[in-house]
Amino acid sequence: MSEYTVRQALVKDISEFKKIELETSLSFWSEADYNALVNNHEAVILTALESNNIVGFVLARLITSMSEAEILNFGVKPEYQRKGAGQRLLRELLFALRSADFTTLWLEVRESNQKARRFYLQNGFVKAGVRKLYYQNPNEDALVLKLDLEASLATSVKLL
Repeated sequence: MSEYTVRQALVKDISEFKKIELETSLSFWSEADYNALVNNHEAVILTALESNNIVGFVLARLITSMSEAEILNFGVKPEYQRKGAGQRLLRELLFALRSADFTTLWLEVRESNQKARRFYLQNGFVKAGVRKLYYQNPNEDALVLKLDLEASLATSVKLL
């Protein structure tokens, strides 16, 4: 397994995010969408690098009034999937959220995306609902997944 560095995203990272989007069939985001969130205090965007090459990213929206966050986009280049890059990104995101006293992390995932569903479920997320026809191109339902950050911390401590 490779060693990955994770840092806050920079505006110059956005072009690589767009490439990862295309390589992994993520939902489309415009460069302006990413740019609006890179330095926004209501979002966290982390970039994973190996040897200074961007291999993945995660973008979460912060709902501070409710101590909740939502993963809006999460992508890892195909050649780095199942090699620890996504795990490292998620671990760093969870650390940042817990450090800021967030209690819950939400996300939607395509019902057909078995790899992503397995990744999230293995990391403690649970199914909280379904959003009918949430995705387009193709039209598809989204599973709503939830992670209780306090409970998952207790579980991870027990496993150590």
